[in-house]
Parts: sequence; structure tokens; C-alpha cells
Amino acid sequence: MTLPLRPSIAFLLLVAIAGGSALAAVQARELPDTLPLDMSVWHRRDYSRCSGAGRVTIGGNRITIEADHSALKYWQIPTLSGPLPINERSGWVRRCDRPPGAFVTEARKRAEANGVTVLVTDYPYISWRWRVEDTIEDSRTADSSGKIQSAGDDFAAKLGIQMLPEGGDDLREIAYVWTKSIPEGTTLVQEAGALFWHFTFYRIVAESGDEHVGEWRTEIRNLREEYKRIWPDEEPGVLMRIFLMTDGDNTRTKAAASYADIALHRTWPGQISQER
Repeated sequence: MTLPLRPSIAFLLLVAIAGGSALAAVQARELPDTLPLDMSVWHRRDYSRCSGAGRVTIGGNRITIEADHSALKYWQIPTLSGPLPINERSGWVRRCDRPPGAFVTEARKRAEANGVTVLVTDYPYISWRWRVEDTIEDSRTADSSGKIQSAGDDFAAKLGIQMLPEGGDDLREIAYVWTKSIPEGTTLVQEAGALFWHFTFYRIVAESGDEHVGEWRTEIRNLREEYKRIWPDEEPGVLMRIFLMTDGDNTRTKAAASYADIALHRTWPGQISQER
């Protein structure tokens, strides 16, 4: 025969169980203040099936991309435990091709299943350092309305972030670019599409001019704030991908840029050294 627990003992057990659950929930939500990206793990994506002219150097917490009349992009999916592993034997990875349509859903599920998903609301700030060897002529980059034109769609340096809206599956993309004469703070719009799909990408000029060519420049941006400015009726959700791109294929020029110390932050990181 099992005797019933006295009320006081039962109450203490309930409190202990509830407290343990609350503690586990708190521990599960404990996040580092700063989430630095692993700068050694990047996947190539270009527009010549891995035969684009140029080269990349990865090491020393930096990546340097040199494009010779070509477009070179390198990307990763950041998580709380490092870049999400990608099957390097997949045909589209070997060809440096666009990910298949189901890739975003599959990658998000993998990150969620392992509890390592990065949310923009948890890490609203992003910082990085970059350096360009020269800027690219941009008089034909965009029309008077700020829409990017294909003939001038080249940037010496571009750092892009792809996100999902909270509760949604349609990718949102904001990229920060270094221009020659387009004023800092300008938001440019790029539209792309084929058949039944259409995408609108946003490029924000984070650095402009030749004054600091050859110098390391530090950028700190409030990603959530800029997301809300562009999509005021949404909240940003999962951070899906970060990419780096240096290209000169449309303007038939050479371009080279280095990127370093990319990090996500829960609070404004304050002053970060410009030196390298």
C-alpha cells in the first residue's frame, strides 16, 4: 500500500520540479554576449561553375577574395556552435552552384533540432572589419531611383546577411557594400527573378570613397533596426546565411578585398579597434 504524500512534501516536490524546469529553461537561453564567426569555414559560390578567374586566401581569422573580371562569393550558415556542416560531396556544392530550393528548410530544421539556431532578435548587432585594394567605378551601378542596374552591379566588397522573417519561410537579404561615389547610408535595391519566382535584395552603403582604400575599416551595424526599416510589418527571425562577395564581372574590372573578425552581438559592442 502506498501512502499519499503529505501536502507540505508534495508542495515542495512541485516547487523543486518547477524550479528545475525554470532553471533548465534559463540555462537553455543563456547565450554568449558575442558570437564570433569561424573565419576558416567558407563555401564557394560563383557564376562560372567554380571556374571564375580569381583566388581566395583563408587564414589568420580573415578571408581575402581577389576577382579578375569575375564574381566570387563565399558563404556559411552560422550557428551557436559554429558553421553548420555542409555535405561537400553534394553536386551543387562541388559546382559552386545555387543551393536547391529545399536547402533553407532543411538547414533550419537541422539547426533547430540541435538547439543552435541563431535569431536576429537575440543578436541584433553585427560587426566586422574589411579592406579594399581599390573601389569600382559606380556611375552606372544604380538608376535615379536607387535600383541596381546589371551593367554596373559590381562592388569591391560586400557582406550579406540572409534571414527568415519570424514565422515565415521567405528569405530576406540585406548586404553592406563599399562603393566609390554612392554616399554612405544609401539603400540600393536589386531585383532578380525568373519564371515564377522573384526576389528583392537590399544593399546598404556602409563605406564610400577612396580615402580609406588599403586601410582596415571597422563597421558596426544594428541589423534588426535596418530590417525593421525595410520590412516594418515584420520581425526578423532565424539568421540563415552570411556571405562575402567581391566582383568585377559586369564592369570588367579587377577587385580585391579582405574581411576579418565578423561577430554577432547581443548588445552594442562599443569601440572596436581599427588596427590590424
